[in-house]
Amino acid sequence: MKKFISILSVLVLLPLFAVAQNDGGIVRADNSKFALTNAKIYTVTNGVIEKGTIIINNGIIEAVGANINIPGDAQVIDYSGQEIYPGMIDSGTRLGLSEIGSISEANDFREFGEITPNMQALTAVNPNSVAIPVTRVSGVTSALTMPAGGPLPGTAATISLFGYTPDQMYAGSKGVVMNFPSSAQRGWRRRTPEQIEKARERAQETINDAFDKAELYAKIKESDAARYYPEMEALAKVVTGEVLLYIEVNSAKDITSALEWVEERGYKNVVLTGVAEGWRVADEIAKSGFPV
Repeated sequence: MKKFISILSVLVLLPLFAVAQNDGGIVRADNSKFALTNAKIYTVTNGVIEKGTIIINNGIIEAVGANINIPGDAQVIDYSGQEIYPGMIDSGTRLGLSEIGSISEANDFREFGEITPNMQALTAVNPNSVAIPVTRVSGVTSALTMPAGGPLPGTAATISLFGYTPDQMYAGSKGVVMNFPSSAQRGWRRRTPEQIEKARERAQETINDAFDKAELYAKIKESDAARYYPEMEALAKVVTGEVLLYIEVNSAKDITSALEWVEERGYKNVVLTGVAEGWRVADEIAKSGFPV
C-alpha cells in the first residue's frame, strides 16, 4: 500500500526522520534544505505531477514541479513510489481544548456565561494533547479549534498542528463564534414546538441585544469615549469587519434565518460553519457569497 504523506506533514516530520539531534531527550527539527525527488505530487491548483520534486528550505516550500533545479546544498531524498498531498484542514474541532470527555478538568472549551466572545480558544490550547500527533499523522496539518457553549461562547483560532506553545501553533486567523438559535430538536430531551420556539426567541434576543450594544460601543470607541469592556471589544471588531464571525448553524430553516439576520445587520466578514443541511438551501448560500 502506498504511503500517503501531506506536503505540510512532510515539512514537520521529514526533518525529524532525516536529520535529527537529541538534546536532553527533546528531538529538534533540522531546518536545512531538502529536495524530495521522484514523488507523485497532488497539488491544489496544478493537478498531479508525476515524478515531481519539492524543494524545502528552512521549513518553507520553495519550489514544486517536474523539472526543478536542485540546489547544490540541498539534501536529496528519493521519494520514488511515494505520494505527497497538501495538508488537510479540520475546519471545526475542539482539538487541543478537549482531552478526555468524561473528566471536566481535561476539557477547556466552555466558559461560564452566555456572552463570552472575548474568551480566546488559543490561550486554552494544549500543545501536548495526545490527540494532536494522532491527527497530524493522519494528514491533518492545521485546524480551526472552536469554543462551545452559549450563543457567543468565544473566539476560535486556526492552529498549526506543530508547535511547543499555543503562540507557535497559531496559524494567523481568528473569529468570534456565534451559535445561531436552533429551531430543531436537540439531544435526548423532547420539547414541544412551543418550548423550542420560546428558547429560540430568547437566544435570538440575547444575540441581538449583544450586537446592538457592540454596534453602539464601536461608534463610541471611535470618539475615544468608551470604557473598556472585553465582551464588547471582541464583538465590536466583528461589527467593523476586523474579525471574522463564524456562525454555527445546521438546519435548512435556520440557515435561511441566519442569512437573513446577517443581511439585516449588514455584516460582511462572515463564515457559515456546520451547515449540515446546506445542500437543501445551496442556492441561497451561493447567492449570499459567504463561505462555508
